Amino acid sequence: MIYVMYVVQGLFCLMAFGLFSGFFASKNVGLLFAALAFGGSAVASMWLVAWWPLGAGLILAWILRLLGMDPGHRA
Repeated sequence: MIYVMYVVQGLFCLMAFGLFSGFFASKNVGLLFAALAFGGSAVASMWLVAWWPLGAGLILAWILRLLGMDPGHRA
């Protein structure tokens, strides 16, 4: 089960990297906050060796989305 957590931590790191690169391309502050949520939760989960920071980061990202911080669809 610990290996599943490591895989999810890696996916969260990849999402954070992708969101950071998207932020530098579009300068949308919502992407920066989402990248910090995903990256911070992945680092916290690695440091604590626990799964709950991943859930907290996912919930925080959804809250940011509900607040309208996502970039939306491209035309």
